Amino acid sequence: LTYGGGRALIKKVWLEDFDGHDAQVITSGKSFFLKYQVEFLEDLDDLVFAMMIKTREGVSIYGTDSATIENKKLRFSSGEKIVISFALNNYLAPGDYHLNCGIRQDTSETTTFIYRAVDILSFKVARNSTTTVASGIVDMESKIKILDSIDE
Repeated sequence: LTYGGGRALIKKVWLEDFDGHDAQVITSGKSFFLKYQVEFLEDLDDLVFAMMIKTREGVSIYGTDSATIENKKLRFSSGEKIVISFALNNYLAPGDYHLNCGIRQDTSETTTFIYRAVDILSFKVARNSTTTVASGIVDMESKIKILDSIDE
């Protein structure tokens, strides 16, 4: 589902591993990039680029945007094409996930979505040899010790 077109477009959305290869399956514990290509059809300022990861059931796990990370709003001209790249540490449990991404304009008076892509990309997180999660959506990378009994 996409909406808000006409002023800017998200043309392509993809994931890459840290070696720069396209990836639809990300190994648990391995960092990755979420990238999307944007084409501007008008001059736009006060722009914020956003992303969100959700479970298959639609539960929001993590979302962020360029204003939160860099605390600045950006300006681009009609005809410009750019790639937005979010570097993400992967603590997700093995399973299936969906991505949202968007462009919004934050002025002092209003916030307007210029373009939004909901569930634009699905990806899988695969178990690795050190995954500790038995249930849930994150791998907290637990360690366990069994200690001698303490006499009271």
